[in-house]
Amino acid sequence: MTIGSQAPRNQMSTHVAELGRRLLRWPFFRELGPVALEEVLLLLQEEAHPAGQVLLRDGDVPTSLYLLSRGLASHGQVSAEGREHVLRYPGPGQFLNLVPVLDGGKQVGTVSAVTDVQLYRLSAAPFLELCRVHSDVALACARALAAEVRHLSVAASRLALDPVRRRLAEFLLNSAEIGPAKQRWTQEMIASRIGTVRDVVGRILRDFAREGIVNRERGQLVIMDRERLLKEAGRDGNV
Repeated sequence: MTIGSQAPRNQMSTHVAELGRRLLRWPFFRELGPVALEEVLLLLQEEAHPAGQVLLRDGDVPTSLYLLSRGLASHGQVSAEGREHVLRYPGPGQFLNLVPVLDGGKQVGTVSAVTDVQLYRLSAAPFLELCRVHSDVALACARALAAEVRHLSVAASRLALDPVRRRLAEFLLNSAEIGPAKQRWTQEMIASRIGTVRDVVGRILRDFAREGIVNRERGQLVIMDRERLLKEAGRDGNV
């Protein structure tokens, strides 16, 4: 048994103010007025989960809204044959299950921790009440949903229209990092992200290496010819 007491009001306000300053770097919170921001922050409960843990299961009806604050997650679906396609890799500042919380439906796809992650959990019922009371909370949700729809629309278009070689080139350009890599991508992860299989990714990467477009250096894939990779991705050389 633990014994505690309620924190003084001024201490709570200081904590909320510090938390608000940290979270204002993310678009959702910048949409909120001072009153709505404080009420949302008071709902936040922090959680930590290890890499590999399932955070949300396909088909579950969520009772809480989850916001990723640190680390990387994967949101994917598995076919009847066992093949996984990753819809997106949410990062810090992104909600993991905004759609089912807002529409009251089931979770679509399974969300898992790719790295160790920290989350903010908000009970769904009070959060929905804030959406009803504060128009800026509702607008911030609408903008977050619009960003998800835009991302999924682009992804669906590429899957339908672009060959795998072009999708892989686009992925490499979007994932390139200057300095030490923050995320290690396996060929299996890349394949599930761009809608193919690991063997195809490996074959195309070998082709890119033979053509001088990329090179493997100490376990990292380095872009050697950005202009040619831009052409492979269907972009012009000025992008």
